[in-house]
Parts: sequence; C-alpha cells; structure tokens
Amino acid sequence: MGDVSDVGARGVRVYRQLHGSRHTLVIDGPKTLNAIDEESMAEIRDGVAAAAEDPQCRLLVLQGANGAFSSGADLKLVESLSPRNAGKDFRRLLAGLRGVTESIEAAEVPVVAAIDGVCVGGGLEIALACDVRLGTPRSRLGLPEVRMGIIPDLGGTQRLASFVGLGRARMLAMTGSILEAAEAHRIGLLDVLTEDIGRALDDLERTFAGLGPLAVGLVKRAVNASRDCDLRTGLELEAALQGQLLSSEDFQEGAAALMTKRPPKFAAR
Repeated sequence: MGDVSDVGARGVRVYRQLHGSRHTLVIDGPKTLNAIDEESMAEIRDGVAAAAEDPQCRLLVLQGANGAFSSGADLKLVESLSPRNAGKDFRRLLAGLRGVTESIEAAEVPVVAAIDGVCVGGGLEIALACDVRLGTPRSRLGLPEVRMGIIPDLGGTQRLASFVGLGRARMLAMTGSILEAAEAHRIGLLDVLTEDIGRALDDLERTFAGLGPLAVGLVKRAVNASRDCDLRTGLELEAALQGQLLSSEDFQEGAAALMTKRPPKFAAR
C-alpha cells in the first residue's frame, strides 16, 4: 500500500500509494468524513512534494476514503484558537494550510481530485487547486462556510470563478449551496462525471504516460501564470518556456519518434 502517515488527533490519516507512474494520496478520517487537520494537510503537502520530485511520476491523484472526498476543515482547528490572539493565531494557521493548495498548483505534474461523495468547504478548495476534477453521480460539492458565519479561506473565493464564472461563483459562495454532481459537471466545476472513477483514472494515467512530462509541467506553469499577468508578460513566459523545451532531450526524442512513427520514450530531461 505504500507509506501511511501518523494518525491525527481526530483519527485522520493520509495514505500514500504508488502504482506504476501514478501516485495516490488517500485522506482517511472515518469519524469525520475525512475532515482535514494540520497534520493531514502536512501529509498531503509532503506527498505532493514527493510526487513532484519523482521523475517516474506522471500523475498525482488526491482522493478520500469512507464514501467522501473531504467534509472540509476539522472544526477543532478553529476551536483551538486563543480568543485573545485569534487573529494572529489564525493567520499562522492559514499560512500553513494555504501552503498545501499552493504546492498543488506549483507541482509540475498533473494533479487530479478524484471525488466520490461529499466534497465541501476546505475539501472543495483543495480540489479547486487541482488540475482536473473527476466526479461520480454520488459527488456533492459546495462552499457552505457562510452557514457558520465565516467565508472560504483556502482560496475558494479566488479560484471558483475561474471554473464557473463570476456570477455563479458569487451565488454559490454567498448562499453556501451544495451542488449535485450533474449540475456541478454542467457548470464546469467537475471536468469529468463517471460511474467508474478507477477506469477514468487509468485512462488519464495512460494519456499522461504518453506525453512529454517536461512539456506537461511547463504548460501547467504557463496556464496558471495567465491568471496573474497581462498578455504580453504571459507571451514572454510562454516563449521562454518553449526555449527550454527545445533544448531538452525529451524534444529530441519526441521529434525522432514522430519522424519514425513510433511511440516516444520520454525521460523527463
């Protein structure tokens, strides 16, 4: 099964599984529908780093056990804050938690959220940082924080509009609505809706295994950068990244494979 993290205070643990060119991180908190705490978030961050550093990894999958992806942040995180220093303590806590979503976006390997069941609050915010969201008809997605008198704070207010548009993002976050899988797929919150998430992951793994890993990673970097820069800056970055790839062994192999009509054997160099 691979490595297993220590068990957190509420019984949450993260399993790391290795299978072929795929790394999988499984959030397992049976008592809380995989509610995440500081310890489990650190395990996710470490798992993302391990996948990004493995030259054989072509796909990283985040998924949950117990018929859910994640019910969000463990409320013990907020309850543990000191009333006297709540603001300062919260900013420290949030910096660590946001480091996880930022590491997912920065990892130059495709990251897929495999969502089967509940995916709300911080769970959805983690999924929004991923490159692809796969769901099943059992998936339920939303940002219900306003029901508790708070707001999403792991990037949900900033990333959601990129997938569903500004109007829908405001509506979903301001009402705390929970979407059924079919509606989430219709509006673009789920990229793929499938009855067999294992088969869909196998298909994605085969797809990415046949592509240039350096190119896939740099495409991700360029597309992510487009949110934060103007067109001219983005085009300059695109050209610079292409320049790196044109001098890579992978490009030489890809070109040779195309000319000889054979599958390429990329080495991530």
